[in-house]
Amino acid sequence: MKLLTTVLLIGLFFAPQFGANATKLPQVFILNGKRMLESRNAYIDGNKEVEKAVSAVLRAGDKALEFAPVSVMDKNQVPVSGDKHDFVSLAKYWFPNPNTPDGLPYIRKDGVVNPEVKLYKDYENLNKMSGAVLDAAIAYYFSASEKYAEHASKLIRVWFLDAATRMNPNLKYAQAVKGSNDGRSWGVLEGQDFRKIIDAVGLLEGSKSWKNEDQEGLKTWMTNYFQWLTESENGIAESNAPNNHGTWYQVQAVSIALYLGKTDYAIHRCELAKEKRITAQIKPDGSQPFELERTKALSYSDYNLRALMELAILAENVSVDLWHYKTNDGCCIRLALDFMVPFVQKQKVWPYQQIEEFKNKDFILALYLASIKFKDTSYLGVIKNISDKELNSSTITLLF
Repeated sequence: MKLLTTVLLIGLFFAPQFGANATKLPQVFILNGKRMLESRNAYIDGNKEVEKAVSAVLRAGDKALEFAPVSVMDKNQVPVSGDKHDFVSLAKYWFPNPNTPDGLPYIRKDGVVNPEVKLYKDYENLNKMSGAVLDAAIAYYFSASEKYAEHASKLIRVWFLDAATRMNPNLKYAQAVKGSNDGRSWGVLEGQDFRKIIDAVGLLEGSKSWKNEDQEGLKTWMTNYFQWLTESENGIAESNAPNNHGTWYQVQAVSIALYLGKTDYAIHRCELAKEKRITAQIKPDGSQPFELERTKALSYSDYNLRALMELAILAENVSVDLWHYKTNDGCCIRLALDFMVPFVQKQKVWPYQQIEEFKNKDFILALYLASIKFKDTSYLGVIKNISDKELNSSTITLLF
């Protein structure tokens, strides 16, 4: 989570546009709507600490303004469907087979990225676009500056709504393995960025740039995608994946269900996560065995941990507590985090494979969330031990 002027000038320029303090919570599901509303009102009232945090938010919003609209039409490839509106990507850990004349079927080298993947632009564009949309929407929420809402709205329309550029609501052709399939269940993972769009449109409410017809159009798109996600062969297979793929599937499905008002589905999926995710994925020592099988075991343990934490945040919206759920033998989200801490701090040597340097930026966010959700400031001490460049803690508390 990214100023044209000093913090003082921001306060002077933007604050009058708000009017009186607001009372309505924004409809967000991963971001903390109550905390954001309180912070927004504190910003209006001139709270200096909040002004400092908002300055970081506005810097990110200004950066997002530089991101030009992209769409699935920007790629050179045409899916086997013949429809360029279909999202398409290659499985990143699969390479040409050196033992066959045509290199088919591709073979797997876990953890090593095939440069060919970069030629397929849909996933990269979706990831960058969704991040820019969310950054611009957050900046709009705190500043009330229409320029942010206008840009976020335009990015969404080009990707999801405009007839000439919209993405078809499926991921049937994502993460294809050449010579084996035209797309596979693991490709469903690439839709996880839709959750950022969902929180973003909740923050755009009230903007003249995000119109009712835009909201209805996006809901129709998400409804059609949700049907594909929950009923297609690839979607069902991904929902049953025992590792991080299954966890991120639940994050994706629950966020869309909440946006569409499918509360019963969200409750069911969050309750199911107690057994299917926490109990099944975390051992009594805190390790995550399905992630330890990978060649980047520490990175994937962190990746699944973040998915579990986001799922716990989503579950709060339907009064399901995953943060404190614990099995009879002590397996829980916090245990998975604590298992990783001594290895990330280099107090212990990681005994599993990790073929590239572990990047601790996302783990730092997990530590911040743990300090908030478990009310334990010792996790902030861990952050100081592992990073010279801390995330902006005031910005984290602004949003979570």
